[in-house]
Parts: sequence; C-alpha cells; structure tokens
Amino acid sequence: MLKLAWISPLTRTHHLRSAAFSRMILPLVCDEAEVEVFVDDAEWALLCREQHPATARFPVFHFLRLAQRHRTKHFDCFVYQLEDTPACAFVERAMKLFPGLCCFHDLNLNRLYYSKFAHSTAATDINELMDAEFGPGSVRLGDYHVRGWSTAAFDAIYPCGRRELQEAGAVAVFNHSARRRVQEDVPHVPVCLCRTPVQSIARSESERLRREFRDALGSAANEKLIGFYASDELSGDAAGLLEEFARLYQEHHQQLRLVWGVPSFAQASFAEKVRDKLLGADSLVSSAISVAVLDCSSKFNSYFASLDLFVELRCDALRGIPQGVLAAMACAIPALVPDAGPCADIPEPCVLHFPAGLAQQITLKRLLREVLQNEALGEEMSQCARLFVRNEGDFRLCAEELLSFVRLQADSLKQRVQERELELEQAKQRLVAELRHDLMARNMVLDPSGSGFDIWPLTGEHAVRDFFGDLEL
Repeated sequence: MLKLAWISPLTRTHHLRSAAFSRMILPLVCDEAEVEVFVDDAEWALLCREQHPATARFPVFHFLRLAQRHRTKHFDCFVYQLEDTPACAFVERAMKLFPGLCCFHDLNLNRLYYSKFAHSTAATDINELMDAEFGPGSVRLGDYHVRGWSTAAFDAIYPCGRRELQEAGAVAVFNHSARRRVQEDVPHVPVCLCRTPVQSIARSESERLRREFRDALGSAANEKLIGFYASDELSGDAAGLLEEFARLYQEHHQQLRLVWGVPSFAQASFAEKVRDKLLGADSLVSSAISVAVLDCSSKFNSYFASLDLFVELRCDALRGIPQGVLAAMACAIPALVPDAGPCADIPEPCVLHFPAGLAQQITLKRLLREVLQNEALGEEMSQCARLFVRNEGDFRLCAEELLSFVRLQADSLKQRVQERELELEQAKQRLVAELRHDLMARNMVLDPSGSGFDIWPLTGEHAVRDFFGDLEL
C-alpha cells in the first residue's frame, strides 16, 4: 500500500479550491493508500481544540514535523495542494524540502508571493527577500512601490510559480490551458490533467437553502436574482455588469435583484463604494444591488442555491475553474462564463460562454436577456449542469486518476527525494564543519553524527533546526 504525505489547507477556508479538493478526495484516497496530512499553524491550533469531521479517516500533523515523520514512515510520495493564496505559504515552504507531486490549482502564484513582501515598506528588507526568492539580478522594489503595486503587475515582473514548477517531481493541473503552459515551461516534468471534484446538492436541500437566503435578503417570491462572486481585483469588470444590470432593471422594474458576493466584510465595504460611485447611492437601481458577505461555508452554499442566474467574470487561463462556477453548477443554477481560460473547457449548454475583451459587454447583454426570458433554456442548462457535475465531478474518478498517476511516478519521485536528502546531508556536514571552526560555536557542536541537526532551506540560506522530543522547531 502506498504511503502518502498530503500537505494542504484542509478545514479553515471554504472558498479555497485546494482545501475543497482535499476534503472531497482524501476519504477515497485513504481506501487505497496510507495517508498522513500536514497542516499549518492556524489549522493545527483549530484541530487541537476540536475534532473536525473531515479528519476522521487519517492522522493530522503540523507541517514542521514533515521531515521527522518521513524518517519514521518513509513516505512513497509527497502530495502538495498549491493555490495562489497566503494560506498555502506553508505548502510552498514544504516543497523546498521534499520534491513530490504538486497539484497546481493556480499556476500564477502572485498573491502568495506578494504576501511575503507586503508586510514591510523598508526597502532594505524587501530587496533582501527579493534576492533570496528571485536571485541577485531581480528588480528592486523600493519602499514606495510595495504597497501600491497590484498582484497582476507583480506577476508580470517576477516569474511567480515557475520555480515551483521546476522543483516539483511531477505536476497535476485542472485545465487544458495550464497543462499547455507546464509543457512549454518545464517539458521534462511529468504532467497530469486531473478532474475537479464537485459536491452536488440535492434538490430538496437546494430549495431549503434558497428559501433561507431569500428570506434573510428580503427578496420577493417573483424576484429573479442574478449573482456574481468577485473581489476588488475584478472591480473593472464588475462595473460593466453593474451598468448592464441597471438597463435590465429599468426594463423589468422591481422584478430583478443583483447580489454581489464577496469573501469578507472588508471586500463588502469596497463593493458598496464601487456600486454607489457608479450608480449613485440614492438611486433606485442602487437599492436593487445587494452585497452578500460569504465568510463561511453555509452562507456560500445558501447564496448560490438562491440564484436564478450566475455570472462569472474571471477569465485567467492559468487558474482553475472558479469556485463560484462549480458552486453554481452543483446547485443546478444557469451560469454565464468567459470563453477563455478554464471555463472554456465546460461544454454548452451546461453553461453559456461570452467572449472576453471588447465584445464582452455586448454579448453579456444579449445572454442575460435570453436566459431570463427563456425559461426552457434555463431549465435545460440546469439539467445539463447537474449531469456534468454527476459525471465529470465524480469523487471516485478523481481519486482513481490521481492515484494512478502517483503509482506511475512513484519510482522517479522516490529517486528525487533521495537526491534531495543527499544534498541536505552534504549541506549539513558543511555547516557543522563551519561551526567547528568558529571559536564561538566550537563547544556547542560535540557529535556531528548524532546531533540531530536538520537543514531547512527557507530563503536559500541554511538554517539549523533542533528537535525537542517529537516536535520539530
């Protein structure tokens, strides 16, 4: 039986694809393999306080115990779930220690990298980190640039994600665009195109969630709800949708409501400012645009179940299928999506596509009217979406495909891990030799062969880590 170390966010975040993928796939993976899961500080503290249902089938450890557990367990493969969010920073750190299979839910890791530098405005500190991450020839940010740069500009200058692709022993992606990018950038790395598991929601449960959300919103029974889920990065695209909704609302007075879903209260404040600036705070149309904070899984599911139509604005080709599209399809809600990026892989009429770019607003205007006025089309889209989720998002098929790829690459991944361990052992011996020649440290290093020192190359420099009992600090 395979022995797997699974490094991923797990329980804290409902809106992360990496966490949702792990929660859905791990129970089935445990039937075919021996799995240990590694999480970060926040999730470890949460799991120490209370047992989460998702962790009933497998042991969970703090990710700093990964090296110690490997010496005990001798894992066949390390499986990493990496997404473009600071919540996956610990996954990126662990990958530097042991090569393995990395599931890239995003290939652009600009938010993850940007979070490393946004905590400080000191030019010296920032530039030292840039040298460590991207080499001594990297562009200098300076103390006045960091706060104002967008993540898109950051990704255009720095190759965020390329190093992780090169360090991975094998790669799994979730759309054809990402697979083409991997094959172009790192042709020597084996790549697998994985399915995206989707948790479908029963009709009875969907109806219950729909009633609860509409009652809380104060929506009339005959009112049609159009929804989109976006943060401040999509504010430009959101403005076009708000303008088009204003025209629709004038045609169907008091029969439409637009619900802007956001992940946090901070984002809600921003969304309200965008709405009021564009349409006027006191206008009748502005009062028909609500902002919903979806900061937990129950609100997230209730929001999508309540909609009559969902619009996805994001069309980044190097990211996975947006969580909002999957949630809408799971509730059998008609969705309008861009024809570029991962959404292009979803066939019609499971969704309807509109072109990204200059023709977006014109086509979106036509599709909005068509779906809202043609009930037969909406019902057909709902049925096709439910069928797509049942067939393509099946948990068992996703787990089987991933495990088959792991078995195929197991020998080469083991060899990569052994090579990395040899490199670390040689680095350890060099470091101990340096310490022996240091007059300040010579009395501290007594027995290099049994000292228990470990190497953790976090910033390109070697750091000595000591063990105290079972906990690696």
